[in-house]
This record gives sequence, C-alpha cells and structure tokens, in this order.
Amino acid sequence: MLYTIMHTNVDREYYESLSVEFTPNINKFRTGNRREHCIVDKKILKKLDLKVGAQIRIIRPSIHDNPMAIYTIIGIHEENLRTVFVGYSEPEDLKSRLDLNTTESFTGNIDSQVITLGISEKKAKEQGEFIELLKKKSDKAKIAILAPHGGDIERYTDDQAKYMYDVLSSDLATSWVCKGFRPTGGAFDRWHITSTEISEESFPGLKSIIKRQFKYAIAFHGWKHDDICIGGSMSTELKKDIKHAILKAIFDSKIQIHTDYEKDCIKDFNGDNPRNIVNRLSSQSLQIEQSVKARKNYGIKIAQAIVNVLDPLLVD
Repeated sequence: MLYTIMHTNVDREYYESLSVEFTPNINKFRTGNRREHCIVDKKILKKLDLKVGAQIRIIRPSIHDNPMAIYTIIGIHEENLRTVFVGYSEPEDLKSRLDLNTTESFTGNIDSQVITLGISEKKAKEQGEFIELLKKKSDKAKIAILAPHGGDIERYTDDQAKYMYDVLSSDLATSWVCKGFRPTGGAFDRWHITSTEISEESFPGLKSIIKRQFKYAIAFHGWKHDDICIGGSMSTELKKDIKHAILKAIFDSKIQIHTDYEKDCIKDFNGDNPRNIVNRLSSQSLQIEQSVKARKNYGIKIAQAIVNVLDPLLVD
C-alpha cells in the first residue's frame, strides 16, 4: 500500500490522515517563506481532495510528543510516490517547527484539517491547539475585523479584534480570528501562516465570508520590530487620520508610527499585496503591524483610536 489511512476522533472532528515520507529540501523552494512551504505528491493531493494553495498539518510522531506545524502547499510533483518535500531556510527551521534535529527524511502524517473544531479556547490552550473563531451579528456587516495570528502566535492581536468587534454597533461588524497555542512555547513556529497565503479552503469560517465585499477590513498583526506600521489599500487620507488618532492615543509611549504612504514601512509588511487576506475581503483595507510593547501596553487604545475614525463612516 502506498498510504496508511488513519481515522481519529480524539478532541478533534473526524478526519482522514495519511502516513507518508517527508523529505526536507532547500533547493526546490524559492527564498521568502519557504520554511512554511511544502510540495506534495500529486496522488496524495488527490487522495486528500486538496488543491495547491491550501494549508495542511504535518505531524511527526515521536516518543515524547507529536511535533506538528502548518504548511502551505505551493506545488505538486510526480518524482517520488508517497513523498512530501518540506521547505526550510536554515536547519533551525526544522528544529523549531517539527522538533527535527536533522535534514534527513522522516515518516509522519499529513492532515488536511488545519483547525481544531468544537473545543473551547481554554482547552485549546491546554492542548496546544489551533482554533478559528467567526463572530457576526448581521449578514450586512460593513467591516471585517481580523486577527489571523491570535492566541500566542502574535499575542494581544486577538484582544484588539475582540475589543473592536464588541464596541461597534450591533450590526456593523464581522470578526474572524485564529488562535494558536503551544504550552512549551513556539506557537509562532507551529501555527503561523503568511497572510498572503491564507486559504479559505482550510478555514470554514473564513470561507463563509470570503465572497463578501465589506466596506472596510482591518487586520491586527504583531512583528518583532519596535514600532508600528500602517498599510493596506485604504485611502491615504483615512490612513493619515488613523495614524494621527493612534499617535494621540499613545502619545506617552515613544513608539514611532510608519506608513506605506510615507514609504517608510518595510515592504513585505505594508499590506499592499492583493493576495493578502485583508485585501481579499475589502478594497478599503487597513493592516497594522505592531511591536510587542504597542500590543501589550497600548493595544486597546490603538483599537479604540481606529474605532474613533471609522465608526462614523459605517453609518449610512
């Protein structure tokens, strides 16, 4: 048999998983996010009814734990049956993501169910899991509020999204949040998916709203830098208003705010890619990248500043 088919119903929805051979490879992947990428045998893709662009879990069973991480399928191959090529930039990528101390091939499981359904946030924390939360008060909401990397992936961003959703008028907002946890640390390594590569096919809640075109979409993010970057497809005038509102709210922080319209944001973080999930939900988007200090100490003030600017524009 080429595949070992396993079924489980332990703390997750019923799903099908395949046992396959994984081969770390640095040469088959372009630079960039290759630590999050994989190339899958064509027959495996068909067996799991997946398409290029979807996310999967790669699970490496071990004696002490079951190290796992989310990968994006960026291509297919027909070289070796039952083989998945796993990308990396440095061997440390394999260590931090899959607890792998070598670049040699290993046997593991490929799972098409990325998120865990039907468990509470408390249980997700305890089990080191990844969950999706969709909240909407009306099918006519005008603003989508996103935190794709909540929980311990980019901490406090989900708190900002929740706050903004809660304070807006009852029928104005939809919120889409993902939360990832890992009790031993390293939730970012395990659960992070680059925003331009998030596939609605892997997230049922997102898929239910992806064809909506909201008037506005806001995405809260965190990064390792010391400042804040404001970007997205929203008009320059609106982004200026939001920048000034945030500056006023955090005046005592000494945190600098950069913007895409002033061209001092780091290019890969300025939210201008049409494939960015925030731009796929609205033609007037705002992406805000924030330092740990900004999120932890001023996160709610930042969210309120954005509400102050946008709330009056949501009322016809």
